[in-house]
Amino acid sequence: MRSRWFFVLAILAMVSLIPVFSYAQMTGKIRGRVIDAQTKAPLPGANVIIKGTTMGASTDAKGNYVILSVPVGRYSLVCNFIGYRTVTMENIYVTQTLTTEVNFELHSTALQVGSLVIVAERPLVNKNKTNEIHVVRSEDIRNLPVRGVANVVAIQAGVVSRGGLHFRGGRADETARYVDGVLATLPMGGGNGLSVINEAVKEISVQTGGFDAQYGFANSGIISTVTKNGGNQYRFMTEVITDDIFGVKSQNYQWLGLNNSYSYGYNRYITTLSGPVPLMKGLKFFIAAERSYNADNATFFQGFHQDSLQYVATNQKKDGTVVKDTTNLYMDVPPGRRPGGHAAANLFNGNIVWDHRPFRLKIGGSYALNRSQDATSDPRNFYSVPLRSRLHKSNNGTGYLRLTHMVSSKMYYTLNLNYFHNFQENGDPIYWEDLVKYGNPALNPALVDTGRTRLVNLYGLSMGWPGTPEANYNKQEQGYIGSKLDLTTQLGNHELKTGGEFNYYTVRRYSITARNLLTALSNQAATKGTPKALTDYDVYYSLFLRNYGYDIYGKKIEQDKTYKRNVGGHFVSFNGQDAPKHPIMGAYYVQDKIELKDLVLNAGLRMDYFDTGTKSLKNLAAIRQGKSGTIDASNYGSNRTYMIFSPRLGFSFPVTDQTIFHAQYGKFVQMPDFTALFGRGYGEFSNFLYAGGYAVLLDNPNLKPERTTSYEFGFQKQFGMNAALDLTAFYKDTRDLATLRVIFPQIPDYRAPYFTMNQDFGTIKGLSATFNLRRTHRVQVSANYTLSFAKGTGSNFDSHFDIAWQEATPVFPVVIAPLTFDQRHKGSVNLDVRTRPDDGPTLMGSHILGRVGMNFLFNYHSGNPFTRIAQDGKSEVFGYNGPFPIEPYNSSHMSWTYNLDMKLDKTFDLGRIDLNVYFWVLNVLNTKNALNVFRPSGDPQNDAFLQTAEGKKWAASQSDPKNAIMWYNAVQSFCGTRNIGAPRQMRLGVRFEFK
Repeated sequence: MRSRWFFVLAILAMVSLIPVFSYAQMTGKIRGRVIDAQTKAPLPGANVIIKGTTMGASTDAKGNYVILSVPVGRYSLVCNFIGYRTVTMENIYVTQTLTTEVNFELHSTALQVGSLVIVAERPLVNKNKTNEIHVVRSEDIRNLPVRGVANVVAIQAGVVSRGGLHFRGGRADETARYVDGVLATLPMGGGNGLSVINEAVKEISVQTGGFDAQYGFANSGIISTVTKNGGNQYRFMTEVITDDIFGVKSQNYQWLGLNNSYSYGYNRYITTLSGPVPLMKGLKFFIAAERSYNADNATFFQGFHQDSLQYVATNQKKDGTVVKDTTNLYMDVPPGRRPGGHAAANLFNGNIVWDHRPFRLKIGGSYALNRSQDATSDPRNFYSVPLRSRLHKSNNGTGYLRLTHMVSSKMYYTLNLNYFHNFQENGDPIYWEDLVKYGNPALNPALVDTGRTRLVNLYGLSMGWPGTPEANYNKQEQGYIGSKLDLTTQLGNHELKTGGEFNYYTVRRYSITARNLLTALSNQAATKGTPKALTDYDVYYSLFLRNYGYDIYGKKIEQDKTYKRNVGGHFVSFNGQDAPKHPIMGAYYVQDKIELKDLVLNAGLRMDYFDTGTKSLKNLAAIRQGKSGTIDASNYGSNRTYMIFSPRLGFSFPVTDQTIFHAQYGKFVQMPDFTALFGRGYGEFSNFLYAGGYAVLLDNPNLKPERTTSYEFGFQKQFGMNAALDLTAFYKDTRDLATLRVIFPQIPDYRAPYFTMNQDFGTIKGLSATFNLRRTHRVQVSANYTLSFAKGTGSNFDSHFDIAWQEATPVFPVVIAPLTFDQRHKGSVNLDVRTRPDDGPTLMGSHILGRVGMNFLFNYHSGNPFTRIAQDGKSEVFGYNGPFPIEPYNSSHMSWTYNLDMKLDKTFDLGRIDLNVYFWVLNVLNTKNALNVFRPSGDPQNDAFLQTAEGKKWAASQSDPKNAIMWYNAVQSFCGTRNIGAPRQMRLGVRFEFK
């Protein structure tokens, strides 16, 4: 019934608003007042024009003007009025969703002659901000010693980077990511699904708390990235960044002989081109391309050396034949780069804009092609043959068309259509999609028999035989087509917005244990013609097959396929329930922003609509088995749909022009990660539900939306002319978060399974402070600090798997405790020093110290929480099976982390070319920061097993204790390498920019 009402409302919206799809928040607004400089009287009828564009407005009877739908960027405003001097205000920057206030005072021509040019300072406080927003512009991004949108966002107040970006204690999937208005959040797995070139970014807007009603599908925050547009002049830029210099290869990739300073094969080649399209008036373009290559990710890998060691393995075939094999485990791997890995990518961002008032059309898109292989620091994978590591391929892209129509100077609407796509695939680098070859011993000597690998067990440290093929093949596709309309009108002091959006997703997934496929097919052939004959479905679903949107063979399908199973000698046909999933996310909102002199009120109401895109289950405690051994059709219900209304309210109180209080309240909803909804698919779901065996977490197609109620209160205070402080206190209440629970069946068809349920909750509170000093005497400073208490009953939907499968009568947390991404104290300081072109002494007619830049970025945070577990004579190196906690959940903490990055650059003026050369260092002090720890010891590099009585007994029992301890420590070092952050990395960059 609710879904019918939603579509009725959607149709009414389409009829009344002519909707397609848009994101009006990609633009901002300029407003202000024009008065006589002497009498302070308003000047009605004055013209304010944005120089170089067709945008402008005239003042009303009170001297007020407003220019709507101004694209993000830097502008010059020209104000003229008959009998008064023309005034040009330069360096006016417009930010998405915010109002930029520009006031003019005009002097009569009777007093002075000529025009006046004023260069505006970057404002430090903005009274139109009713919530905490951090804006990072292209010039700031260029100077920072970090690259990538995620890394820029991670240094903002209220953001924690730990297995993803967490905004104010929210889970990583609670943040929506927009690129040029296109929603780029991966619905399955969370995170960003779209690649953006650093040099293509014009602005990044980060909202860490409450946000307006026009935004949705996120409970914790918004990241909105706007890419650059073309201008009136042609511009070309090319840049190279590398750490492959100074003969590092001949020095084992070591920089200038410095200890612990290595080249990791980091290479970036970037080009941008923009300007007007020839012979096409008003048409401008921007394109950016990047080729990247990494030989390895930076780690504190210390290398490994093993003298010649002959190992004799005894392996048994299926027929009982015993095979003895000998391999040489000699290896000599130097520190620095790890063998076997690489990462390469080709990225593209571009757009074309046609601006012809009253219409503005923008067509753009992005595409990325990625390829990588896993490197390893595990000595068990360092053999005399090349490492055969898993290959990953992926591509992502988007396309959009946006039309803005200025109906009048006080009203416009924006229509947009877009498409988003993300595809990921991984498997054996040699056999790839040829699944039958994975387990063929005739093709791979690492297999002792069909599907069976030769094994090495060295001092209890099991490892694969050199050249062993990968076990699994996986692919996953997710994307959507979307449409939205935003209509904006200015009625006096009211900025009214309304709009609706509709996103139709398609999700496909395929995963199979390919190395056992040939064995399963052999078994099928052996049973052919017998009562136990195996069908293709029986074969493929014995391989932990996970599929929807693809049939059991991995071919793309659009609807459910019919399969057969052999049940007691009878072939039973059934519906495979493997059509692609089609979730729907829609919304409609209304919003009123009232901008008065002493008050800004932002009030909105959002209605969200969700359709899970998969059949529900009528009763999780009574899922009856059908004749096919899969879920009986009578258990299925229709897709779950939800319609939820969420009010949003924000205030800003300008006490003075330098002191502003702001407050925000809002309710937010989003669907859980699609992995928790239908990640396995109904085929594998049935397999685990009825066949038993492994303990696995099953999806729940009945999950409802997760909810957050957010409050914040703060103030902005400017000190003098150049400094400002933004202080915000926040509180969040989270409900209905997905978590794991055990469902005890009411019928004997299956054992008690582990399902995701809407039962986690949490409370987050804290305080964030941001200090900005705009450039003063060549120095600019930005610093922030966040005090946060992020507590809940679970950090992820699978946080308490150990409780579920270890306890016969599981008891799950009902009291909140620190979450794994709870960083109590977190902050950063960015210091940027820039000299002027005429600074310093002159050498050969050039100021050698002119246009020199130095940027230092210091980050710190208190240690993340973890739960200590009992040693119990066990080793995390060997692997724990059922760790036993010895303290309350997450009551211990790792050590604090500190990191200093640096970038030094010099720009040379070569006529129409700017040549910029820079030296970039990450982790200048080479600090070893703990990302994780061994849980028994609390140490990131030592599990303390060898210091225990059981560890000493284990070493003494080995045939070669000295070698056994060496290998144990080497494998422990590998685990410890994963627990430590990246070491020092040094890079050089050269940038040519043609003006």
